[in-house]
Amino acid sequence: MPRYNLLLAMVIIIVNCSSQVSMEHLSSKISETGVKSQDQIYNEQRGEDDGFKDKSDPEDEEEEIVAVPPTIISGAYLACSVESIEAEFNGASVSCFLMRDDKVIKSHKLLDSDISVLDREGHEIVKEGFRQTEDGLIEFDVIYPPGVSGIEVHIQSIQGEALEGSVRPSQLSLEPEGSGGYEERRHRPRHSGEGDAQVEGQSESSGQAQSSGANNTTLCDELIGDWVLVPGNSAYNTNDFCVMKYEVKCFDSDGRNCFLLDFPESKPGGKPWVFINQREAKDVCASLGNHYYLINNREWMTIGSNALEVASNWSTGAIGSGWLARGHSDNNPSRACEADANDSNAYVDGNCLGSDMGDYSQKRTLELTNGAFIWDFSGNAFEWVDFNERNSKAAPAENIWIELTDITGSSNMGQAEIVPRMAREQLWNSEQGLGRYYPGPNGEGGALYRGGSWNSEANAGIFSAGLDKPSWHYDDSIGFRCIYDLQN
Repeated sequence: MPRYNLLLAMVIIIVNCSSQVSMEHLSSKISETGVKSQDQIYNEQRGEDDGFKDKSDPEDEEEEIVAVPPTIISGAYLACSVESIEAEFNGASVSCFLMRDDKVIKSHKLLDSDISVLDREGHEIVKEGFRQTEDGLIEFDVIYPPGVSGIEVHIQSIQGEALEGSVRPSQLSLEPEGSGGYEERRHRPRHSGEGDAQVEGQSESSGQAQSSGANNTTLCDELIGDWVLVPGNSAYNTNDFCVMKYEVKCFDSDGRNCFLLDFPESKPGGKPWVFINQREAKDVCASLGNHYYLINNREWMTIGSNALEVASNWSTGAIGSGWLARGHSDNNPSRACEADANDSNAYVDGNCLGSDMGDYSQKRTLELTNGAFIWDFSGNAFEWVDFNERNSKAAPAENIWIELTDITGSSNMGQAEIVPRMAREQLWNSEQGLGRYYPGPNGEGGALYRGGSWNSEANAGIFSAGLDKPSWHYDDSIGFRCIYDLQN
């Protein structure tokens, strides 16, 4: 073999070995930093299957790969994860898929210039080594300035051509847990979690779980933000739990420009966090730490059933007489409003200013049997619930608002998933302020949202429910609320 060929072969071997060492070094960084990808975080979400059919999104199913014409981009989103971090060099490796309807879009061949990466303040981040496989996997490395804790990945064009729709960006953390920085701060509750109360017995008459409520109330009070204790209900297989008193708020007081790395807080100030899809809402709640998660349907029904049995929530002061308060839902003002630290100021005028007087149907607070108050459980903004049923919805499965009394069951979902027994037996519906049901056709949507928004009018109510939207849908009328589990 000629000498120069021998030297060339040796160089190739050395380069290949160096690449292998580099990849092994990057992989080791994942375990060293404890960084979790979005998929890892999502797959750790709490799943329930206890006979009440509390169905989470089918996240573990294998993703299909589909071809989509380049002009059809509406409803697409980026699903990205941080594969490794080189904190010493302020570098990270990122992988993404372009998705729609939970399926990979592989027909869009992207250029390096089609992808942009920004920090929290909107400054562009250096991107290197862009590549895309035939299966649609997009990979690249980023070099970021010191102090950057998160990035946002955008698709701004396809093959240099402007998009005819919008693509939901993906937001990622670059800060390892346990570093004493942003992630550690947002995960730490005020109490240690020790001494959680255990359920002592069940009431045969009402189904309400009997527990050491004083101790549990103290635990809820110690969480960051404003939380209230909800008594469990054996009818829904729930024990005592803590729920956010207010809809989730972020650092942006308008609620429309929240970053997924923002701290999700229950507080009166600020408008509800909207423009977030169901999957993201699950991730954000779980980011608070162990035992935190997006409210599920059993817990929603527990809260609603409890409020139904409190006389002060009815317009006449008597259970079943008059109507339930359904919150800010009359489109005056035509936007979501801030809450008030004073529970008496539960009404709003046309300028979103709180008042202790107003139309009772627009009252924004509900009282629970333990004397606690919860804001905007109906009205102001719909709220995502961790429940999914796409193919066998409670009938009739149509694109129309349906009275709760007209709901019939399906093989997988019954009227009991939406309306409690007392309301079913009394034939209560929107006339009593309970809301209506918008299923959408079977085979479409499937992600549950409940409560009503500022302009839902008679469709709003504590048992209002919609199933017409998919888990990746987001708009300005849907927010969310988190739970803290006292039993684990």
